[in-house]
Amino acid sequence: MSPKCIENVLDSFDFSVEYLTNYRSSNTEDRFSLQDYNKVIKTLLDNFYPGYDYDIPINHEYQSEAKARTRLSELNGTYKKSGGTVIANSHMLNKWHDNCKYITFTSLYPATIVKLFEMDKLYFNIKEFGILYKTLFKTKLLLKESFSEKNYLLLKILLNFTFGALNYKESKFITCNNPDLIPSYSASSFKFLNENEKDNIIYIDTDQIYLYEITNLVKHQLDYVLKLPYEVEDIHRMLVLVKKRYITIDKDGNIFSTGIRLFKRD
Repeated sequence: MSPKCIENVLDSFDFSVEYLTNYRSSNTEDRFSLQDYNKVIKTLLDNFYPGYDYDIPINHEYQSEAKARTRLSELNGTYKKSGGTVIANSHMLNKWHDNCKYITFTSLYPATIVKLFEMDKLYFNIKEFGILYKTLFKTKLLLKESFSEKNYLLLKILLNFTFGALNYKESKFITCNNPDLIPSYSASSFKFLNENEKDNIIYIDTDQIYLYEITNLVKHQLDYVLKLPYEVEDIHRMLVLVKKRYITIDKDGNIFSTGIRLFKRD
């Protein structure tokens, strides 16, 4: 299954760049849907694994249907509350932190799905889907520049959409044994770090950790426990008010805010 073969299959779909760009839109009639996702995944499976075995959907203990719908709508941008781990320590709030760092995990949930599949902890009703997903993930990491804009966007959406689809009760095409393993995999390490590095960890939000320094304990969790791709960058200053409301300033003085409106002084 070469990258060129994957792109040829993706190229057979006539989704526009605008349509794919709007997949987080609140307009349900003009965004990438579960039906689109199933159609593309089925076509990829048919092309690369003809005659694959389709088992009946795996039954697992879903959360309430409302929560399952929340997981899917979150990927479409209609529900802003994250399903990930968010930790804001009270003694780190409402004050500026200087010379910090932040760790960003590269495609946290897709990378976690691949990791759990490799560990034989996550399995699917279509066995070949796990192999396909792993190949798509590695293709995205390696070949961003060689794919067309449309095909790269489609590949990215397929990877990101999977977590929501696995948690959606109405989704019967691709199912897995326990979708809650996906967020809990990283959550356990995040909570461990927060408990053991209370004077170092400033803030944690889903796929980012803000902290003062990369200690040996932090590095051990990243490199030997989680084993997920990540990047580390420096922050000049940071202010956290409450969960989901914070400001960061980079070394060049650029200000970035989340959940806070900034106004220029006249």
